[in-house]
Amino acid sequence: MMVSRYASGELSLGGLNILAGLPSENVIAFSYEDHTDDQGDSLIVEIADPSRTWMLNYCPKKGSECTAKVKVSNWTTLGDSRTLDCGSLWIDEISYAGPPNVVAVKATSIPPDGIKGEQQSDGWEETSLRQIAEEKAKKHGLSVVWATKKAPPVEARIDQNETPDIEFLRDKAKDQGLNVKLFNKQLIFYSEEEYEAQPGVFTITYGGSSILSFMFTSRLHDTYQKAEVSSVSPDTGNLVEGEFEDKDPASAKRGTTRHNIRVEDDSEGEGGEGGDGGNGERGKVGGGYPPYGIEIDTDADPASNERAKEKAKHHLRAKNKREKTATFRMFGNPDYLSGLNVDLVGFGLFDGKWFIESTVHEVGSNGYQTELKLHLALEGY
Repeated sequence: MMVSRYASGELSLGGLNILAGLPSENVIAFSYEDHTDDQGDSLIVEIADPSRTWMLNYCPKKGSECTAKVKVSNWTTLGDSRTLDCGSLWIDEISYAGPPNVVAVKATSIPPDGIKGEQQSDGWEETSLRQIAEEKAKKHGLSVVWATKKAPPVEARIDQNETPDIEFLRDKAKDQGLNVKLFNKQLIFYSEEEYEAQPGVFTITYGGSSILSFMFTSRLHDTYQKAEVSSVSPDTGNLVEGEFEDKDPASAKRGTTRHNIRVEDDSEGEGGEGGDGGNGERGKVGGGYPPYGIEIDTDADPASNERAKEKAKHHLRAKNKREKTATFRMFGNPDYLSGLNVDLVGFGLFDGKWFIESTVHEVGSNGYQTELKLHLALEGY
């Protein structure tokens, strides 16, 4: 008896997989999008509804908490069964179309309690981003994972002015060279620079049978050789300056990007517990999110000019990581996760270590496919 490979998606409400009783052909599409930053993870499930069961009798409530998974059985070899845990999500939108009758359910990892939409104003003295994050997380029923060795400085004054909480936290994190991922009821703070310094977890080789298509883009626009930041300290009136330069001799980047920012004079490093890389399993690689566990560094934060130099480095990285980007469409793999590095071999000028910014896992009429969006891992910053 031949055992065939199989891929499926699960969407559960109250612990019940609401797709389990449907004929497989009625689940038209199941697509989970996994991001590293700036937006929540998302899920779209499209279901054929020829008998109008969903339209007349069954409709999940918007705002309901759900969980989702992608499962494969006998995938690459007999007995190769794996699960991608998409974590907790909230139903954000439901739509119906026809004929033929199709219902689409959309969900997001961002809870509907106002962390994204409600404008907030607040202020703190002698505190750090981590302390504020803990406060905000508790308010929204979330937890904080500090998955970086960077110690957040204690700042004399931090203000939030008419900004949603998640946007405020992301802006403050970026100012300190950190990213924020919202996954499975967790606010995860991590350093893209630290992650890109990790070795590649996978190798994709040109001509490999798992590659369905690829595209590379290399650009010069809005990439820079150097970044400079400057600010007048609100405490002392002193001018605080810093700069950081890409030392790659082969770089084609030109010019300087300049930023006027606030750089605190009075700051100390905040000690803390080491990040454990997240909770819960998302597949066999890494486990949880982020996929790499990082222990915190409790050294004191450097002086203001050194902090300004660090901020210049963060600004340069934000610009230059868009210099080389790539998109790959692959035979589906639950182990492809955002935040991991992959080594490309046989692609000539594009060989090297690349960082996975986002993945889309799609189960549908074309089988199971995974799309990867990548940027070339930066070296030295």
